[in-house]
Amino acid sequence: MAGWIGRTLSKVEIQKLLGRGGMAEVYMGRHTTLNRPVAVKILHGHLSGDDTVLARFRSEAQAVAAMRHPNVIQVFDFDVVEDQPYIIMELLEGPSLADYLSVLRRMKRPMPPQSAARLATYICAALDYAHARGIVHRDVKPSNVLLRRENGPVEMKLPLPDDVLPVLTDFGVARMANATVQTASGMIVGTPAYMSPEQVSGETVDARSDIYSLGIMLYEMLTNRLPFDSESDTVAATLIKHITEPPPPMPEVEPGVERVILHALAKDRRERYQSAGELALDLRAVLRMPITPAEALLIPSTPPLGVQSSVGRGPMKPQVRMDAGKRQSRRPMLLIVAAVLAILLGTAAVLTVLTLTDEDEPPTVIGAEGQENAAVPSSRGMLHWADGSAEVNQVRLEVSGLVPLSADSLYEAWLLGGETRRSLGTLDVDESGVGALTFESEEGENLMAGFGEFEITVEPNPDSNPLPTNRVAYAGAVPDEALMHIRHLVVAFDGAPDSTGLTLGLMHDADLMYAATVALFEGAENGDVVEVRRQAEALVNIIEGQGGANYGDLDGDGTVSDPSDGFGVLPSAGGTGYIQGTIEHARYSAGTATATEWIKTNAAYLEAAAQNLGGWAAELRDLALAVATGEGETSAEQAQEIVRLTNLFLSGEDADGDGVVEPVAGEGGAETVYQYALAMGSMPVLPVAEPEQQSAAPDSEEAENRSSGYGIYD
Repeated sequence: MAGWIGRTLSKVEIQKLLGRGGMAEVYMGRHTTLNRPVAVKILHGHLSGDDTVLARFRSEAQAVAAMRHPNVIQVFDFDVVEDQPYIIMELLEGPSLADYLSVLRRMKRPMPPQSAARLATYICAALDYAHARGIVHRDVKPSNVLLRRENGPVEMKLPLPDDVLPVLTDFGVARMANATVQTASGMIVGTPAYMSPEQVSGETVDARSDIYSLGIMLYEMLTNRLPFDSESDTVAATLIKHITEPPPPMPEVEPGVERVILHALAKDRRERYQSAGELALDLRAVLRMPITPAEALLIPSTPPLGVQSSVGRGPMKPQVRMDAGKRQSRRPMLLIVAAVLAILLGTAAVLTVLTLTDEDEPPTVIGAEGQENAAVPSSRGMLHWADGSAEVNQVRLEVSGLVPLSADSLYEAWLLGGETRRSLGTLDVDESGVGALTFESEEGENLMAGFGEFEITVEPNPDSNPLPTNRVAYAGAVPDEALMHIRHLVVAFDGAPDSTGLTLGLMHDADLMYAATVALFEGAENGDVVEVRRQAEALVNIIEGQGGANYGDLDGDGTVSDPSDGFGVLPSAGGTGYIQGTIEHARYSAGTATATEWIKTNAAYLEAAAQNLGGWAAELRDLALAVATGEGETSAEQAQEIVRLTNLFLSGEDADGDGVVEPVAGEGGAETVYQYALAMGSMPVLPVAEPEQQSAAPDSEEAENRSSGYGIYD
């Protein structure tokens, strides 16, 4: 301690020790140039001249320092001195959430559910913001949440007023601190009471690990106790319980709230909420708490209460997607395509489970213009593409009406692409022929890049042979010509920077527009004219791209603000832009000779939503251009209109008030476009040679005359 006090690091004079933890010491210092107090966190461990570890520390610290969010502590600088890594950040006055919960515990008074939900809303917004940038906290817990109040101190023995806001600290510090310890074998990072099962197991963590930790926090906030407490158990026992034991019941909490928390605490990360925002919205829904304008700004894709809630509709099911990589765990989805199609089709045979038999009449699909199109007859279900921990690295197979097998047989599903075959695992089917299977590539590969067909085979039970039999019972495929253009939408397109898929580039630019809008709005509230004009310039440049007529240094500060890849959202002299390119390749796919009615219908939905984006983007561009080139302060009305247009662009709106954002004129946004691009590649489950309830041992004649099922669309 004496070695640091009085020293100067990055123009910060260290003055006194504030606290010491397992990963770092925290000091108060004063910035000698800005004359303001700051916090200095000096991490334990040394980098010891290891260039690889040093590069890893700098990469992590740069990502954290680049974040700008009202509920994330601001990092000002970072560096290494004498092999010792340190981080300089803003100094906030106020207690931690852990301090406040400790007082409530002594008073034997849990936090009111409404207060917990309000705090959770802002914490979820901070997590989704970080996750969208590929940053996982890894140590979400009450001591890493500071309670900030603009007007006066936080009264520890009183209920929290609405102007108390949480600020999440120590993003990435657990990983950075681990980097300095040379990652000893078997080492796990986190705090035992709040660690996710995958953290305990030493697996790779992702955004869903933070959601689990937040679920533990909510459990503690509402019950005054931890579900698995390392103070009453050994650390080892606590870690094992995270993997093996369900959380104890919460009798003092209403059932709807308990269901939300238990959903967040699912042992299998695929069965948890796939974004923090989904958790916040469900919690608000069961408590009937409307979203305030300030909260809606942080979670712009907020649907009307109840529309997206999975609470109160029976057992919770895993969401079909989770954004990762450059879009990891984006703010909560405004729609799930299955729910939308259920309304548009007007039938119980929704996208996720089609229950037709050979004798059934095929359902009718109503297209974007109201025309009727025949759906796929004889379908036994669908295989969907989805985002898991990365873009399109997950498939979901849902079936109904399959022939149940005898005990000595089982179904196995396979993805096929060219000469490549990959097992998706066993498809469990109940006595009525209903089953579901989710497969996720742990390597994060875009599965549609390599696969466009699937099969369901009959295998012996038990099955000790990893190779498939020749008994193909069901199969599906996307016609090759149509698949090529669908891949241009959601996999890769050579005409875009870095061969980015067109809808992936569109969503990435939408995220950048959102980030610029939040920064502009905050600048307007703070009277920061320079920041407002800089962010308005960024909006114009993202929308127009490098070939745009207005692209460039619009605010006259000598630099061009453009965080995007320069391709542009709108078409310009430099290229088609992401919107027009998306529409064109959806049309190309639907126009191929072998395109199915399913592809044509979903392409029409995609285009209807994409057409909305052009109008909203042009309005937003014109308004941002006026702000960027103006001289005076931006009015509150201008800032609010920019927020409104950005929200429309990203998420659309429920214009007709029917409770869902549809792919029609004036409603669907960029998220709608992306979902229907994925839906274009969905594959129906069609019978090839349906089995009887008999042994899986194939006879020689059947093995020799195997039907591939590749011509199922003919």
